[in-house]
Amino acid sequence: MQIADSAKEARRLVLEKIPEGAQVHTALSETMRELGIAAEVDDSGRNESIRSQLNALDRQTQGREMRKLAAAPDYIIGSAHAVTDAGEIIVGSGSGSQLGAYAYAGVTSSSSSAIRSSSPTSTRAFAGSVSTACPSNTLGGRA
Repeated sequence: MQIADSAKEARRLVLEKIPEGAQVHTALSETMRELGIAAEVDDSGRNESIRSQLNALDRQTQGREMRKLAAAPDYIIGSAHAVTDAGEIIVGSGSGSQLGAYAYAGVTSSSSSAIRSSSPTSTRAFAGSVSTACPSNTLGGRA
């Protein structure tokens, strides 16, 4: 687990895990927006932004294409809701739309607190974290 001392460091830790040119989907996340990660992915041209591609499609006529595009990007980034003491990543969702991508992203999945989430079960939402990056203040000051 990597714990960042600042939002700037958390941003760096997440972005350095994603190679240039990778296909990246940013799940809707206030954390990703506040850290500037969503803008970096969507606007920098460094990566192929799935969110930008989705925004250009029509949900009524291209809904199936949108679901397929969002389901298995090379990388997905979003917010985790908890990281247990055992290092398990917990992600909840109102719609469930990003959960498939978290489990099946081609290369890796990441969030503000996780790089690689897999093995969803009914009792453990996501486990198997390889690396994490989050501002230390999100852990209640714990390091």
